[in-house]
Amino acid sequence: MPRPITREAILSTLLQTLEPLPFIHAMWEGGAAAFGRVDDWSDIDLQVDADDSLTLKELNRRNDIEALAFYHAFTLRPLVEALRIKHSPTRHNFHTRYVYYDLPPEVVRKLEPLFFVANADELGAKRALAEAFFTETLETLDLSEVAKALKQ
Repeated sequence: MPRPITREAILSTLLQTLEPLPFIHAMWEGGAAAFGRVDDWSDIDLQVDADDSLTLKELNRRNDIEALAFYHAFTLRPLVEALRIKHSPTRHNFHTRYVYYDLPPEVVRKLEPLFFVANADELGAKRALAEAFFTETLETLDLSEVAKALKQ
């Protein structure tokens, strides 16, 4: 009789496969794992921050509408989620809802201009800024502080 595949085996395989890839920058679990509530029925909500090559590819093809959609989906959405995990972990999945209330004013001032793009050239520049902001956010993320906030 075959052994069941465990959550740990799946996560271990994903980590071993994805971690060495040069275009993978970060991985984390959301959902029940993020709140310390994993049980036998929990799925795996794995989040992966990877190079946003789709945005660049579409910019190079001059498919600006598609590039903008990819920028929002694969650059800004992970950035907002990381900022929420850091500053408002109980609302980590609210995306932009209540950012003006949940995030510090200086963070909102830095984030807001990234959402308004005048043209394709500006999109490329803002994508680079957003990715740097994401990296900075992850580097300063204190998981013990997040855990404390979630236990309150």
